[in-house]
Amino acid sequence: MKVKKLFASFLCLMCVAFAAETAFAEEGGTPVTLTVNGKAISARLDDSRAGRSLAEQLPLTVRLNDSGNDFCGGSLNIDYGADDVKAGYKNGELAYWTPAKNFVIFVSGEENSGATGDWVKLGNILEPLSVLDSLSGTADVTIARAEGRRP
Repeated sequence: MKVKKLFASFLCLMCVAFAAETAFAEEGGTPVTLTVNGKAISARLDDSRAGRSLAEQLPLTVRLNDSGNDFCGGSLNIDYGADDVKAGYKNGELAYWTPAKNFVIFVSGEENSGATGDWVKLGNILEPLSVLDSLSGTADVTIARAEGRRP
């Protein structure tokens, strides 16, 4: 009887591990950490041409400035296609602003963003956006692959 219970427990653990592995594979992209003022913020770069282009350049540090609805700055060279450029954004998105080659973290204003264009989506913040509430002014942000996670 103990062997059956152990085997059933083992199968249950294998199912959980398989489900976690499948969820990770379905999410795709590259798990990253944004470090701001010593605070680590979990994010994921999309499995897109632009997301992969940024992932290949990691780790890197960019100086971002508070622009009201977002933090933007740096000068990046991101590979993207014309179809990747869009208008509008969602709060919590990571993006590339093509005119200035800026890295952008959107924190608010999505409801009025439809007319704002020239964005290439790179990924998303994975934590509640309140983690960004303490940001203001200018901050150096280090973007790196998340430790302990596969690319």
